[in-house]
Amino acid sequence: MFCDIDESRPLWLFFEDQDKRVVLECFRDLACAKCGKVNEFKALRIGLETERSIKTKKNVVASYDGMKCTDSKATKLFRKFANGDIEFVPVSVNGWNALKPVRRIKIKDPKRAGMLMTRVCDICHRPRELKRCPKKGDLVWPRKSFHFALIDPCLESYGGKSVLFMVSQDIVDLVKNENISGPYFRPVVELGD
Repeated sequence: MFCDIDESRPLWLFFEDQDKRVVLECFRDLACAKCGKVNEFKALRIGLETERSIKTKKNVVASYDGMKCTDSKATKLFRKFANGDIEFVPVSVNGWNALKPVRRIKIKDPKRAGMLMTRVCDICHRPRELKRCPKKGDLVWPRKSFHFALIDPCLESYGGKSVLFMVSQDIVDLVKNENISGPYFRPVVELGD
């Protein structure tokens, strides 16, 4: 499941929206002293600022920090299928939530999967960038069925993780049938091609 940022209304969760990104004060202890990346999943566990109001025409958007966020409509529908695969972390006063992944799909060997990894930070051991989606055969599939699962390790950009969820056909159908705007999908067999 992919979704884009809303360029007309930037949404930041862990940083202040400035010309030079600055980590929010409440997450400064979670930022690497060398590369500046925030431990996003620990930050989600702590909780996010909810004083803001998010306005976008889509039901699902990506934050500029790489997280997937859902409005109240999408949250309500996704919650029916979540079954512990994801948690919903409130991010606004008007019903928006960040999706915190719980279920993981491991990549056997990112290098063999054709993923491109650039410089690894000496302190936090995260790559500066991790690009290219793995192929189906490079994933360790969970035994239990799932509706949402995070590809682990996540894709990375200069600013942090780019959360990419694998979703079931039920979620694809739900998005289509309920006219949920924002997410789009590529079949897993094409990933990495």
